[in-house]
Amino acid sequence: LGWQHSGVEKAGQYLSALDVMSNSAAPREIDADRRDASDTLALNRLYAGWLTLADVWAMPAAGGTVVLSPSTGEEGTLLAVVALGSDRFLTIELLTADGLDAHLPTDGIAVHVVVVASGVVTDMTPLVGEAPYTDLLQPGGTLTAEGVEISVGAAWSVTIVPSLGS
Repeated sequence: LGWQHSGVEKAGQYLSALDVMSNSAAPREIDADRRDASDTLALNRLYAGWLTLADVWAMPAAGGTVVLSPSTGEEGTLLAVVALGSDRFLTIELLTADGLDAHLPTDGIAVHVVVVASGVVTDMTPLVGEAPYTDLLQPGGTLTAEGVEISVGAAWSVTIVPSLGS
């Protein structure tokens, strides 16, 4: 499929419980009877053609607000993208603690920084919390990273603005 592994440390260990392309054993660490892996991230869904460009919101230069629907859903905005330059961007998506992601402690917003080289994704790193990255952003939560501030409001309304001084 050409999908990039996500949440991989320098030594090569898969650390993220958010994506089948990382620690696919993460759900079994919560429930030993599970035999399936996590779901996949919205960016991979987009590359596979499971999402369309109509499902994606691209942040305008001045920032903005978007209401996210679950990235595994079939309608609404399923992925927000923030350009950081020609070779880097952020992905922001709502993951729900059900289906293949039932191992997550709660629904929440996942944020990844994505690096591209020669048109190919070479790195996808989760930015919320620590490994296994299941502590997702909740309403009222804020993350400042990569020169933007991401704030989560009610009903999964996400406001993204350039950080002061960036």
